[in-house]
Amino acid sequence: MKKNILSFIILFLTSIQLMGQWTSINSGTSVDLHKIKFADSLNGYILGYHQTQNQRIILKTSDGGHTWNQILNGHIAYDIDFLSQDTVVILGSDTIIKTIDGGINWTFTATTSPLSPGQQIPFFHMNTANDWFFISPSRHTHTTDGGITWIEIYLGSVGAIPIVPTDLQFVNDSTIIGIGWYSSQTYISTDKGDNWSFLGSFNSGNSYVLSVCFPTESIGFAVANTGIIGNYGIFKSTDGGVTWNITDSINGLKKIRYFDENILYSVGDSGFIVKTNNGGSSWNYEVSGTTKNLNNIIIFNNKAIVVGDSGTILMNTNISAVTGLKENIKSSQDVNAFPNPFNSFTTIKFNNPDHKKHLLTIFDLSGKTTRQINNITTEEIMINRGDLPGGAYFFQLENEVEIIGYGKLLIE
Repeated sequence: MKKNILSFIILFLTSIQLMGQWTSINSGTSVDLHKIKFADSLNGYILGYHQTQNQRIILKTSDGGHTWNQILNGHIAYDIDFLSQDTVVILGSDTIIKTIDGGINWTFTATTSPLSPGQQIPFFHMNTANDWFFISPSRHTHTTDGGITWIEIYLGSVGAIPIVPTDLQFVNDSTIIGIGWYSSQTYISTDKGDNWSFLGSFNSGNSYVLSVCFPTESIGFAVANTGIIGNYGIFKSTDGGVTWNITDSINGLKKIRYFDENILYSVGDSGFIVKTNNGGSSWNYEVSGTTKNLNNIIIFNNKAIVVGDSGTILMNTNISAVTGLKENIKSSQDVNAFPNPFNSFTTIKFNNPDHKKHLLTIFDLSGKTTRQINNITTEEIMINRGDLPGGAYFFQLENEVEIIGYGKLLIE
């Protein structure tokens, strides 16, 4: 018997709210937030910036992310790393700032920074109190005296990473796996970034690989954005990053992080949050409660915190709970919408070799039905925007037996 679509939406949203609720946290700022790192379960930092207005901000929490306060106003912070909750180093364009007492007192480790103002955001890492390095889109820089002097290797020179990095996975203090902008390849360094070698490739056409993570040494995940169906979405590797296969064609994702090898989250444009409980075999959308772009996520102690544009901070304190769609719903990887985002129209494609009748429902993030199309017997459905306002929407496709696919639509 055909399921009632409204009842399903209410059940779906209720299950998410009860088992995977995302709560908005007051950041006290409207600056776009991009990086979040925690030294331990209580002490964490967020770095934010607004590129066009040249606004920068550093936020700190001492209660696990429930409250945040601005610190070190006036400094441009690019990245941060810790040796402990007490020993923290912030890398900026004007200076390198260090604390050894958890932020009570800060000292200028170097009077000038190895970075140039306006340089793209680097990735900073501390091995010991003196052994630090950062990797930026233009160079790799290494210090062994706590930031006083730096050894530089520029992009394009022998040993440098041959891509513009967008994300790095620190497998250990010496081994790093990197992916990059305008590249369909992964690279590995076993000497803290001083030298890099080719590791593996994504499918041809992935020119915006934005994030990578490895729950284990052999199992890795990545997200990529392109305009080619089948070449964007969430990818998985089971051989340490040598080969990658797509697990779901979801566009607009920016960052992917793991709780363990089965539970992972990915976040992106227009409030997108997706989760897997089964190691990427299927991905389910979660209601974030915002349409702001989400830029980063950190997962620890059964908790996840997401940061995004306009000062957005979201928290979920029960990430191990099973959330999302029910067992009678298949994976959405065979149901694709393109173009997505779209302005005037998009086309949803799915497999329907027997020409069964299907029902397509589009609803907004609150669960309100905005459009339905009945008696679909083809394998393509053209959706005209019509009077739908710009924003994010869910869609689901069902026949008389089951719901066969679901996804998100973004109207520009």
